[in-house]
Amino acid sequence: MTGPSDDYDRDDTDALVDALEAAFDMYGDDDPSWLHVSANIEWNNTWNRQPHRHTSIPLAGMQRSREATAKAVAARNAWKNGKPAPKSWRAQLRDLGSTKRGREAIEGIGSPGTRARWASGKQAPSKANRERIERASRERWEAIDAAREARYRAAAKEAADAFTADIENATGGDVRFRDIDGFDFS
Repeated sequence: MTGPSDDYDRDDTDALVDALEAAFDMYGDDDPSWLHVSANIEWNNTWNRQPHRHTSIPLAGMQRSREATAKAVAARNAWKNGKPAPKSWRAQLRDLGSTKRGREAIEGIGSPGTRARWASGKQAPSKANRERIERASRERWEAIDAAREARYRAAAKEAADAFTADIENATGGDVRFRDIDGFDFS
């Protein structure tokens, strides 16, 4: 069967971004002339019968792929290595008080005067209020983490799409590489 190949799924996209990052890092700043890959290859919706086939493809420019990969790597690093959620109730309260949404989240936890005493260290919140502060902080940081992941997923898809377009430009075919074993440029 011929036609468009299946889009990369989440795992394939992650693996492709990793492979592109490593290949561009190893190759340097020049535009590569060849791609050497060992993978399961889907060409125009037809799978190569030989699993983990090695092939070399002459390239006609990879600048879009390079730029999109750099963006995806930066987004992944911001997601994976971003500022961690605060641990103590004091740090959580301080963090929640630093944003409009955070202040809205703690509005119903104690009175403004009580929150001021907590913030100044003159008084500690009750166990129930510490749990409310922790819940509000956890919800805030879950939303931050989800937004970071969404930015990475969008950037990774852009990198996969740019790479697919660059390979189609070079080969004239709709090609996907899955279960990548080897991936480098020359």
